[in-house]
Amino acid sequence: MEQHVRSRILEAGTVVNASTKIYLDTNFWVWLRQAQAQDNGSPSSRLLAALTAGADRGLLICPLSESAFIELFKQEDTETRRATAALMDRLSHGYALLEPHMRMANEVSNFFHRKAGKSVYEYTELAWCKVSFVLGLIHPSPEAPIPPDVLLAIQKGVFDEMWSKPLVDIVDGLGSGKAPPIPDFSDTVEKMNEGNSAHAGEIKSFQQALKAELGGVAEEFAFAVLETFERLERERSDWSADQRFDHSQTAIRVATNALRHVLQTDVERDRMPSLHIEASLHASVRWDKKRKLTSNDLFDFRHASAALAYCDLFFTEKPLRTMIEQNHIALDRRFECVVRSTPADALVSLIERELA
Repeated sequence: MEQHVRSRILEAGTVVNASTKIYLDTNFWVWLRQAQAQDNGSPSSRLLAALTAGADRGLLICPLSESAFIELFKQEDTETRRATAALMDRLSHGYALLEPHMRMANEVSNFFHRKAGKSVYEYTELAWCKVSFVLGLIHPSPEAPIPPDVLLAIQKGVFDEMWSKPLVDIVDGLGSGKAPPIPDFSDTVEKMNEGNSAHAGEIKSFQQALKAELGGVAEEFAFAVLETFERLERERSDWSADQRFDHSQTAIRVATNALRHVLQTDVERDRMPSLHIEASLHASVRWDKKRKLTSNDLFDFRHASAALAYCDLFFTEKPLRTMIEQNHIALDRRFECVVRSTPADALVSLIERELA
């Protein structure tokens, strides 16, 4: 089943990476849906016309993400939610980025496989799925005993059926019933703000704040390093089937330190862009000691890591654009992603690329 899923992901990557990728945050999706309902010649209406024409001609794709999916269901009115979903289907062609945790783990695994001299796909080729799996890749696992070949056939059939399902079908299936659970980051944000305040006196520069954030990232994704080491070990010719890989606390510390070391290297961490981007944005807030994190910031940072790492243009709100473009971060320049914050400016960027 793993091979079947991987082939679908690679197919998705081939399609998406052949087009200009434009990431829209929630504000832009709402503006475009409103423009669709009332075409009045506004910048939003003209931007919508350009995007739909480009998407219909196969010149561009506006991929979705976990954050975009979740925020869609914050729209309580079912009619506007469905209209937004239909627009998302049209501009995204149903493609989305893998959920952030898996995407970041893939970046880590890709990096260490390359360091080991292995020939692997680019991380940008392994980041895509269809919208049905934007919250994660899941497969049916019946409790009743089923022959392995039959179970595999069932899993492939269900996966392929879900793979082709548009977002509007998911919205229709839920109807006015209970929407998918919306994460509540209030407790997480409160703890993060408390931690930042407690250590504020220790932070003397942005680089120091970034180093601290990258250290936390290394602890969180040490498991991905361990999993990579295990795969590499199992590929050895002298590895026996009854051998067990070391998952001790010592092994975890080694994996954490290995990841921390490469993340502290300026050029190396660009190969793990989602981790780099989110750590940089959190560090920016941490360095600005008057600023407190909010729950919306966490969604914004997820939008930013998806857009800057994997897309060519990012249309978002002005405060996030300002943070991204700060000289001490300059994530837009670093990852060569154009960031715009108004429909008028977004339209100009499309015209400059001959997409409108």
